[in-house]
Amino acid sequence: MIAPADATDKLAAFRTRGTALTVTPVGTIRVRPAALLTGGDREWLKNNADALTAAAKAEMHRLKFEADAMVASLGVSGRHPGVAAAAGEVTAAVAAGDLERVRASVARFEDLVRGLASATRAA
Repeated sequence: MIAPADATDKLAAFRTRGTALTVTPVGTIRVRPAALLTGGDREWLKNNADALTAAAKAEMHRLKFEADAMVASLGVSGRHPGVAAAAGEVTAAVAAGDLERVRASVARFEDLVRGLASATRAA
């Protein structure tokens, strides 16, 4: 078993190489495209799947928490229809266990919240 920090580093390394990681509903890891995985990667995944799954789930929840915190810190209403819809997308991505989808939906959420905050300040 590896340390959580090592799993987090490996998660970042996989992303840098262009892979997308999903935690399936049964808790297994899916890495796409599989063609980018080496034999060593496959062996590492086999031996460290639990740690990588935990790191991916922690990353998804951290991203969601930080996005939620941004709403309050910028003084934007979480009841704004756009914010509510974007938050729903983030929540759905986390529920699906798709880390790249979480990252993309959080980025869209943050862009929306920053835009609303900027418009509020300008008004």
